[in-house]
Amino acid sequence: MRPPTGARSARTRDLSYGLALLGAHFAFMPLLVLLLPRRVEALAGDDATLALSRILLTGALVASVANIAAGALSDRSMRRNGSRRVSLVFGIMATMASYVLLAAADGLPLLVAAVICFQIGLNATLSPLSALLTDYFRDDEKGRIAGLANAALPLSSAAVAPLAWLFPSDGSGGFLFVAVIAAACCAPLVVLWPFGRAAGRSAEVSGGPHPVALRGSRRNFALAWLARFLVQLGATFVFGYLYVFVAGEFGAAEHTCAGSTGERVGVLTLAATVLAMLAALASGRISDRLGRRRLPLALAALAAALALAVLGSASSWFAFIAAYALFNAALAGFLAVDTALVAEMLAADPRRAALLGIMNLTNTLPAVLAPGIALLVLDRAPPVFALAAAFTACAFGCAVAALAVLFMRNMR
Repeated sequence: MRPPTGARSARTRDLSYGLALLGAHFAFMPLLVLLLPRRVEALAGDDATLALSRILLTGALVASVANIAAGALSDRSMRRNGSRRVSLVFGIMATMASYVLLAAADGLPLLVAAVICFQIGLNATLSPLSALLTDYFRDDEKGRIAGLANAALPLSSAAVAPLAWLFPSDGSGGFLFVAVIAAACCAPLVVLWPFGRAAGRSAEVSGGPHPVALRGSRRNFALAWLARFLVQLGATFVFGYLYVFVAGEFGAAEHTCAGSTGERVGVLTLAATVLAMLAALASGRISDRLGRRRLPLALAALAAALALAVLGSASSWFAFIAAYALFNAALAGFLAVDTALVAEMLAADPRRAALLGIMNLTNTLPAVLAPGIALLVLDRAPPVFALAAAFTACAFGCAVAALAVLFMRNMR
């Protein structure tokens, strides 16, 4: 028996949304973990760590502005046309064009320019894409959809392994391959998504109150912002400097498996993927069924703190793999529940995409601070020691994030 038409359309909506988010994550995760560090290493040699820090810092500054601006433009398009389709298409096309520049970059100045274009395109894609969760999904299904969305992060991380095997050395092939796959993942959403009157616009149409007032207070929004910022700061250090840390700490053959650093990073990300995907999916569903978001959020932040503490002190390659897997699971679970919670806060606000851009500063500001901190300490300490200390400091930050979540008021 065929499912009812409504069920089929809802399934198409959910799957196309999840696939598009996978494409958006695939557009940046292999670039961040493998392609960009490897290209910088090829161009900068012994100064690769400092050059990478400068490039990451520049990209993060651009992303901070680009996401808020893209959100405001997307909200304007939503008010005028009742759809974010045009905003999405522009972002996808701009991201693909930036990958052509990345593939062709044969010097550091051109690479910096390509990264700037990439950040503009990526954030022009992510901003309207994230707003669809607030536009079209009910509160009692936001956790499930947020879990599906955040499962895209570890799945895109898993792509680093086959990408490293398919393209074992730096070249244009890896960049162009990522661009094609990312665009293919986003295409079904553009074509099949039921763009129309958004479920979350009732307050906008009726002139209802600001959702932060409905859901608690601006204080809750600020605490949610702080918690995500602290957890994402740890994630930025882990993902941004994983390649450098593994090369320095576990580069010798007696510590780990044979092969290049890129291959070892591929093995590491592959080992963490399944657990992280399950954590994202389970955390979102559990928070929906419990009707609570704060407790799962706090537990995920504490698990991230434990994992970062082990990463900062691990002397064994296998202990490092286990801690990395735990951190990916905790991060995926935290982001799934947090995404649902924030979407509830903002669902009725006509400026929701712009406000999500402000929340997105929790992703971009850590990406500014982490390279900035690294630039300050790398001249004063060996890279491996400095990064290990950063992991330990970020573990404390994740513990503070758990407390911030628990201090929210009038929130489930």
